[in-house]
Amino acid sequence: MQPIKKRRHHTVWRHYLEAWATGGRIACWRRRSIFTTSTVNVAVETDFYRLREMSPDDLGAVHRLVAAFPDSIRELHHGWLEIFRFPFQVMAAYRKSGMRSPALEDEIDAAICNAEEDLHAAFERSAFPLLEALRAGDATFFQTSEGYSTFIHFVALQHFRTRARQERTIAALQGFPMLNVERTWPVLR
Repeated sequence: MQPIKKRRHHTVWRHYLEAWATGGRIACWRRRSIFTTSTVNVAVETDFYRLREMSPDDLGAVHRLVAAFPDSIRELHHGWLEIFRFPFQVMAAYRKSGMRSPALEDEIDAAICNAEEDLHAAFERSAFPLLEALRAGDATFFQTSEGYSTFIHFVALQHFRTRARQERTIAALQGFPMLNVERTWPVLR
């Protein structure tokens, strides 16, 4: 069965947006006017999380950044890097094989399109019970290291996944030697 290629990527978690909706609709301000729309259509951009293949220079720069982390988490960071590289490694092996399979090409492209979106969805699922507890007025999870760290990690990811944060970070890091921020931002985020 072919994987579904997700092209409409929310830059703000839809579940978060739904907390502000009334009757499934949310009020928005754009170009000096207010309108209402479904949360399905807010903070959505086509292929926002589509991975870009990193060059050897990009990979070298990311490895140098990872080298600055403590030994105890360096391996974890290298593992994250491999998640973002894997679809391109599969594509390179496929091309080198000389095979031609539109179905396989579609599957690889879906992996490139879905990888980061799927990671965000996994982190959001882990935070869902915590957000539901907060909505019910229960913040006791902050008293456990697992609850606290899961929530703080989730909030940081939500901040870094937005269009505005991406644009500001890319602008601030333009000119960083031997690093294409647009290609490496998904793994840096």
